[in-house]
Amino acid sequence: MLKGVIIKMHKSQKYEQKETELCDKIRNLLEELDRLDKEGKDTTETLMRLETALEDVRLFKQNICN
Repeated sequence: MLKGVIIKMHKSQKYEQKETELCDKIRNLLEELDRLDKEGKDTTETLMRLETALEDVRLFKQNICN
């Protein structure tokens, strides 16, 4: 066994596209949440969509690690 060798996981293009898609979705929801909050509007629906998006990220990362 070689010590000190760092093995990098090569991210596939499909992985990177999915990761970008999920991050963009979360970023957009956070921007929407911020806007609605500043306008004094109800954020319940946006928070529920954000929760779903975060769960999607968790499942995506979990599936990659397993």
